[in-house]
Amino acid sequence: NVHKQGNGTEADNDIYVTGNANVSITGDSVVKSGLAGDGTINAYDNFDLTGNNKDFTGTLNVIGNTEFVQESADDSYISGTTVINRGAQLMLDNDYNDIEATFAGSGGELIKEGANDLILTGDNSSMTGNVIVNEGNIILNTDNAAYFGGSTELASGTGIEIDGSKDALLS
Repeated sequence: NVHKQGNGTEADNDIYVTGNANVSITGDSVVKSGLAGDGTINAYDNFDLTGNNKDFTGTLNVIGNTEFVQESADDSYISGTTVINRGAQLMLDNDYNDIEATFAGSGGELIKEGANDLILTGDNSSMTGNVIVNEGNIILNTDNAAYFGGSTELASGTGIEIDGSKDALLS
């Protein structure tokens, strides 16, 4: 197990987590160049993630406020599962590319910002917290994709697309 305390610091190098490795990140922390591997990362407090993270196929446990911001077209979200825990908040801001992801957890909150789409690729039904879509759309595009089990708030001009058509799924 590895513990990283942030206190406003930035990590410009990659974090690689594999096997049974468990990394906990606390304090105000920014990871700019990406995550990789298949282990578990516990994100506490204010954790900001940018960079290319597509090679991380493990689990990101969101325990505090976490934010992913695409700062360029090269930035990508993780390929693994994101678990948003009770009282935690994950904000996805994707202005450059679509994000493909799978979510789980209970009592947390997912906030979708940015003009591009959030594409759900797995069974997200165990994510029972709130989903707030302020910009862009949420798309279910695979046979095994399932929508969230919690409530959804859609801002004007946003939507949910299932099998190629927008459906009104309001909480």
